Amino acid sequence: MENDQLSFLVDFSNKINLLENIDEICLLICKSTKDLIAEGYVAVALFDNEKNVATIKATEGFYDTKLINKGIKLLKKDPRSIKFNLKNIREEDLKIYRSGELRLVNGGLYIVTSRKFPKTICRIVEKLLNINFVYTIGFSYLGHDVGAVFIFVD
Repeated sequence: MENDQLSFLVDFSNKINLLENIDEICLLICKSTKDLIAEGYVAVALFDNEKNVATIKATEGFYDTKLINKGIKLLKKDPRSIKFNLKNIREEDLKIYRSGELRLVNGGLYIVTSRKFPKTICRIVEKLLNINFVYTIGFSYLGHDVGAVFIFVD
């Protein structure tokens, strides 16, 4: 098992060192995280501190188009195309991203979408997509929030 972990990390490190484009880096982080969890969904969001918004840059696991389209119809917007205003993220929620640890997000999709959608609709979408737990880990650089990885699992 330790050899598998080491191989995964060496492979990831080799791949990321070859990338120069931030979108490709986000996609690699997303795909690699999805490989680790097997079942579920992953999203990577980046924060633009100058514009004060967060956008989803990469997703993995959203393969069932019919199911995803039902979720989008319920939400009336595709969360993957929304700019989330960082001013609307509560300080207590920002603390989760800033912890530097993989943390359970109490409130799930409702919280990670910055309360942009009604809580009842978020719960329906979670049930539809078989999401029971949402985890996140934020990343920062030189004291500035850079982004976060979100993991949605059963």
